Amino acid sequence: MGKEQLLWQEQAQTKSVSKGKISLFYIFDVFQAHSGLLAYLPIIVVTICIFGGLSWQVFLPITDPARYQCYALTFWLGSSALALLPAGQCSFLSLTTSQPAFHLLPLEYPPLTLVLFSLALLAPLPYYQFAFALWMALVAALIYWLLRRYGPRNSAPVFALYLFLGAIPTAQQRFDLLPAALTLICIIAAERKHWNIAYIALAFGTLLKLYPALLLPALFIAEQQTKKLTPQGTAQGTTQGTAQGTTQGTAQGTHKGQDRSNKGSAGHPQGMPLQ
Repeated sequence: MGKEQLLWQEQAQTKSVSKGKISLFYIFDVFQAHSGLLAYLPIIVVTICIFGGLSWQVFLPITDPARYQCYALTFWLGSSALALLPAGQCSFLSLTTSQPAFHLLPLEYPPLTLVLFSLALLAPLPYYQFAFALWMALVAALIYWLLRRYGPRNSAPVFALYLFLGAIPTAQQRFDLLPAALTLICIIAAERKHWNIAYIALAFGTLLKLYPALLLPALFIAEQQTKKLTPQGTAQGTTQGTAQGTTQGTAQGTHKGQDRSNKGSAGHPQGMPLQ
């Protein structure tokens, strides 16, 4: 009886898990099938939850966006910009002498990140972290749109679910979503054989984070395999056949035109008026 009871419990658990999966996939299919606002409801709800989760730390001077603000201001204005921020916010820079503008670069981030850090400076300085979180929310919406348009089925709501489960404290407080979006663009472009776009997206992603560079060997191999599947001989043969067919057709048309002209001249000799 003990074995039978264990088997019955395992079967019941398996059935409950399968029912849960079916219901979850059914919800995902509903969002995938619709268009308009309902299709983007998952990412909207997740974004609201993320903003609610980080609202208590938006104005703290010890967060990652606070460091980004220090890097952006000191690069554009020099060390004198530290007077515009709360005391102690940029103490990690450990500046002993005055530094002019365009000399201070991020210590632990690639130089291209200054472009991203500077975008939030468009907002007033006290609201820098809120503006940065808003930019990251737009990047998350871009990833959702790309997955919905080009990704596998239900990949967009799954992305929103994983973003909610694993990245509520950090999604909009760090810039990791942007290199992730560039990596996704690289994969989508490579799948459609747009190699230039793929390499450009991979290059910009690598200039923000190092991990996209791991895709470079796979991207290069995929490009070479595609070129082998479309050899130049086939293209040249097609071009030559098209050119020959066009030339022959033109010659035949010209020859028929000359025959008709000769027949017309024979029917109406010179010197006789046409009636």
